[in-house]
Amino acid sequence: MLKLPNCVTTWRPDDLQDLEEALPSLPRPRKRITELMMKSLSEQTAQQSTASSNSFQPIFFRSPVNFIGTNRVEAIEYAVNKLVDNRAIPTDERETIPTELVCRSIGYKSVNADSSLNFDDSKGCVSNAAGRVLKRTLTGSDQTIDDIEDKYETGLYASGWLATGPTGVILTTMNNSFGVADTICKDFNNNVIRVKEDKPGLDTNGKRVVTWEGWKLIDAEECRRGETKGKPREKIVKIDEMLSLADGK
Repeated sequence: MLKLPNCVTTWRPDDLQDLEEALPSLPRPRKRITELMMKSLSEQTAQQSTASSNSFQPIFFRSPVNFIGTNRVEAIEYAVNKLVDNRAIPTDERETIPTELVCRSIGYKSVNADSSLNFDDSKGCVSNAAGRVLKRTLTGSDQTIDDIEDKYETGLYASGWLATGPTGVILTTMNNSFGVADTICKDFNNNVIRVKEDKPGLDTNGKRVVTWEGWKLIDAEECRRGETKGKPREKIVKIDEMLSLADGK
């Protein structure tokens, strides 16, 4: 976006004033992006001297709270956020920006599937520490809670957007899931969790489990179908068909 032809990038310096202090603690990919934005900000004066009829202005630390207009959107009211422990926290300050077009960029929001979970409705995620689901009396994240002994639901984990909220790209979600898998292995090796053969909850509700061997049968069939069409795999989307394949039928 910063390299668009015939388009000048303009920044609001106040949006980035606290980022330099937070840089050392940011994950590597986010750190690179933040450094790129700050570099662009430092070059802003030179860019603005270039004649252009178009401009691109990223605005940060704002959360939409109200759409304003009659029959169409004319403006959006935002809550102004501040950076606290590398997280954007809403304040009571508000800003209204004239707007004619609104695009939704988040396809879905996680919902609470079980009332016993420590679920944060405002963020759409399960409160967790490094993937371990925290007990209902606690809040926090893997960035803010270090000593989690006796603070989480033993054997209960969350990953992806259910754990982080809607953020990042597919690679971000994948790496988060890898990290949670490492946490599960660590807990297993430390005898924090026990693997039980019986599954009373699933059995009571008439649910079945697909084993690793069953999944490999599904995977092999998807790859076989994909090969006939010149692609890596043809995804099977019917659950009954997948379960039948997992049974070797």
